[in-house]
Order: sequence, then structure tokens, then C-alpha cells
Amino acid sequence: MDEAIHKVLRDNMAVKEGERVLIITDDGKADIAGSFSRVAGECGYQADLVTVPIPEVHGVEPPEEVAAKMLTADVVLAITTKSLSHTAARARATENGARIATMAGITEDILRRFSRVDLQRMKARTNALADMLDQAGDVLLSSRKGTELRFSIAGRIAHGRKASIFDKPGFWGNIPCGEAFIAPVESSVEGQLVIDASIASIGLVDADVVLQIDGGKVADVRGGSAAKRFASLLDDPRKRQVAEFGIGTNDEAAITGIMLEDEKATGTCHVAFGNNKFFGGTNEVGFHMDCVIRAPVIVLDGRPIA
Repeated sequence: MDEAIHKVLRDNMAVKEGERVLIITDDGKADIAGSFSRVAGECGYQADLVTVPIPEVHGVEPPEEVAAKMLTADVVLAITTKSLSHTAARARATENGARIATMAGITEDILRRFSRVDLQRMKARTNALADMLDQAGDVLLSSRKGTELRFSIAGRIAHGRKASIFDKPGFWGNIPCGEAFIAPVESSVEGQLVIDASIASIGLVDADVVLQIDGGKVADVRGGSAAKRFASLLDDPRKRQVAEFGIGTNDEAAITGIMLEDEKATGTCHVAFGNNKFFGGTNEVGFHMDCVIRAPVIVLDGRPIA
């Protein structure tokens, strides 16, 4: 465990002597955050550990005093139960030059698997996919389970190229990383999405969750208990909005119900709903829910990708 933490601090965050490191955690992840704080101190880094409440869903803003601390830090490690990635606080901190890694739901097993990743190989694969997304206009997403979704990504920019190496001011992303992702043109998304792996904040699905999407928004939800839970969270039209399309590129990632890692697994893709304001979209709401499907068939401008 300590070796994996050393790798994150040294290789992924490139922490330097004298830099201010802010570690954000909550009661659900305090043990792992405490290990990061201890190892950082042993390395001679100035580490400040703060605790925040656990919100119901991903994408909820942290308390104002924590957001203010993020603005004065050189490095921020968000080791939390729910993600701070798609928040205004994170966006302001990166604009101010902070290097940020968000690790919502991180476990010791996830950290150990991540320590085995060939970062350069994953980065090359991610960058190649991101380049394809940048150059494409139309996407057709399908699967054996019944997914048939069409949407436009014309004029949108793909992300994920940093591949968990956050060594320059303003660089940010997940640890573990391993995804090329983009914000679809919101109103363009039409068709059916069948979720057969997992949903953020819910975990592994008990039965396939079938979403009908019309004009970029969820119009109908069918399935088992996971579907009912997901539908209960869509209490605002902005939460029903398709926000993201991403493709996993991490060979070491396992699907366990923890979205931090699930969405990175090679052989999967994910579609998210809610906030995409901070990576090229237009929808801003304190909510971001990723949904993972297995073995997708992805066609960009009429050409399948491997």
C-alpha cells in the first residue's frame, strides 16, 4: 500500500519539496486518506488533511472553506466517497494552477491494481481514441443487450490524454485513470441505452437498466431495483440530460461496482448524465451519474473502432 501511495505522489502528481498538498476526505475514506497523509509527511511534504460531509450523489460542491483551501494548494488529492471532479470548486482550483487527482470510492485493491498499469501504453491508447473522437462528427453506439444510441460530438473536444500524470499546473483527472471522454451535443442524443454493468452511486446493476433517451434527456427508465433507484434520482430535468460519452482504456481495471475504476476498464464504455459544464458541455447541475456498459460496438462517422 505504501509503495502504491509513493508512486502516486512521485510519478502521478510529481510532488516537489515545499509544495502545499491538500488531502480532502470524508468518514468513508478516512483510513486511506490518513495513509496518504502519513506517507506524504514521511516524504517531507506539507500535507493538510480536511474532512467533508458525504453527499448523496457525485458532483456536489464541497463546503466553502474547503473550496477556499483548494485555491491555495499546489496539489489536491480528493480521496472521497463521492466525486468532486465535476464541481465549480475543482474547476476554479485547476484554473488557479492546482494539480488535482480525484479518487472517489478508492480502495486498497484499486490502488494496487493501478500500481501495475503501464502508464505510457495506456496513455498512447487513450490519446489515439481521443484523437478519433476529436475528428468525428456522429457516433452510433450499440450492444448485444439492445443499446442503439445515436448522437453528435461535432465541435466538442475529447479529454483524458493526461492519463493520470498530473505534473503541470492545472492538470487534473482521476486516479486511476484510463478513459477518453467527450461531451456530446446535448440535444442530439436519441435512442436506447442498456446498462448492464454498473451505475455511479448505485453499484453493480441487479438487472439490465433500459433507458429511453429523447432529445438528449432520459424519457423512460425500466429494469429492476437499480433502475428504480436511478429513476428516483432524476428529480430535475438537468439531471436527465446526457452529459458524457467515454471509452475505457485501462487493462488492469476491474468492474466491481465502484465507478472510479469501472468506467476505466478496457472493453467498456460509459454514458453519464447531469453536469458537463466543466469539460466542454453546457449543462450545469450538482449531479453527475456515469453508467457503464460491457462490450460496446462504437461507430464513428460510419467507421467501427477496435
